[in-house]
Amino acid sequence: MSRTAVIVALLVVLVLGGVAFFLTNKGSGPAAASGPLLSFDPATVTELRMDFPNGTFQAMQRDAAFGWKIVLGQPGTPVKSWPAAAAQSQSALRLLGNLTEERPGDGSISKPAGTLRINAGETTVCTLVFGEQRLGGRVLVEASGSPKRMAWIDAKVADMMVTTGPQAWRSMAALPGIGAEASRITMKAQGGNAISLARVQGKWALREPVAAPAEADEINKLIGVLGKVQIVDFCDKGPPAATGLENPNATLVIETDERDASGALTTIKQTLTVGQAADMNQETMVARLERTVSGKGAGYSMVVIVGGEGLAAINTNPATYVSKRAIQFAAADVGQMQIYGLDEPASTPAPIHRRSANGWETKEPLKAEPLKADWTPAVPEVAQFNDALLALLADTPAEIVSIAEIPEAERPRADGYKLSTPGGDLLADCVILAKEGKITVYVGGLKRDYAAGVSKAVQEGLGRRQINW
Repeated sequence: MSRTAVIVALLVVLVLGGVAFFLTNKGSGPAAASGPLLSFDPATVTELRMDFPNGTFQAMQRDAAFGWKIVLGQPGTPVKSWPAAAAQSQSALRLLGNLTEERPGDGSISKPAGTLRINAGETTVCTLVFGEQRLGGRVLVEASGSPKRMAWIDAKVADMMVTTGPQAWRSMAALPGIGAEASRITMKAQGGNAISLARVQGKWALREPVAAPAEADEINKLIGVLGKVQIVDFCDKGPPAATGLENPNATLVIETDERDASGALTTIKQTLTVGQAADMNQETMVARLERTVSGKGAGYSMVVIVGGEGLAAINTNPATYVSKRAIQFAAADVGQMQIYGLDEPASTPAPIHRRSANGWETKEPLKAEPLKADWTPAVPEVAQFNDALLALLADTPAEIVSIAEIPEAERPRADGYKLSTPGGDLLADCVILAKEGKITVYVGGLKRDYAAGVSKAVQEGLGRRQINW
């Protein structure tokens, strides 16, 4: 074989070997470095901050009230903040802490899309610069370190941090943080009366339009409904030209009192003001959300769009929140019961019943000398009636509660019942009416209608009206 032929053969072998090596290793590239791309302790992180080339930033910052909050800033405008959704904030920390390179990169990023800074207090622990260049579902990044690392990572991370950014992690709850700790709730619809509820020493009560003990289950339902009012648009590009907030359809205020270890009181006040419809079908509404913390000034005030479905679920009938039980003390607390006619003069002698060690006793007043009347054991029918009536008032929930006084036309058919302690201190003054198989109780400007067939013993006793006391 000639020298020329040998050289040609060697060249062919080298070329074929190179092709085989390329095909064998095509797309694999150098081996990815082991270990996380970013090194930080999630427990010490106080801020994840994305800075963008246009001078804007989006950050997730630790917040004493909500755990994390999202902060948005752009040149020439006030910084905006809103509570972060717990799931998204924790997922972001977990994802960045476990981030690894899929392929090592080389060169440098000439045109950054954004820079992530992970801060612990005043110290920047690490940075990650995202490039605009993408290739095969990956994006080129530059991670801080010594030396800096160039790497290709999943482009979905860039979508989360750059394309949407931390602003997408905002809580969609219009009233974030509202829960069982709420202290006061006030609601007012356009043209209507205010409904005011307050929790004192752990018990809820209606303060307006009437003062009455509240039904705890209904308050819990209300708080649950309020927590489900959702933001559908944060109006980041500005609120609608017409909002209707100058003449709102409704206003809702929730206040929560908190005490620190020293006993100092702080009140968090959240206000939801509902303006006009934001769409033709009235499925969404323009609203202003405000939050203040006593002693710390305004937390935020912003105009957003909220879902109409959540607002429509709020019950604005004050009677809904009134306790369905006529009296808020135990039947056993009643030591005396006096029965009187509604239209009788206050000086008219009235029968009195009292508990004794031997059961119920009755004092039938003497018209000539009522103070000289003696206590006598109550007849069985009266004793049974007394026990059944107190059980009805203290333990049986009414079917319907409404705000009303007894009509004048019904007064002759009703009787008054003054319930007192064994020592004679008045506990409650009830007006009770039996009509058409149903019992109605009036107490403190509230009417409670009981279901048909409730307490046969009470219905029979009220039906007689003139029991041999």
